[in-house]
Amino acid sequence: MQRGFAPDLTLLFDVPPEVAEARRSAARTADRFEREANSFFSRVRNAYLDRARDEPARIRVLDARQSIPELQAAIGQLLAGLA
Repeated sequence: MQRGFAPDLTLLFDVPPEVAEARRSAARTADRFEREANSFFSRVRNAYLDRARDEPARIRVLDARQSIPELQAAIGQLLAGLA
């Protein structure tokens, strides 16, 4: 972000590291970044969730364990509420 500017809305697609790893490993071979330990991904996830707790009006957390149609519906409802 540029100093003094922030997006009006940020969508945080949250998924536990174990779920992300299972999805990724089913799709392709892990790259160097994806081979990091789960503890690394847990720290990163927690940092994003902390930011979302600090800015609940701007950062909305979506449960990314849901199916794509469920996520699309949740996003649609969220955006409709902002209009």
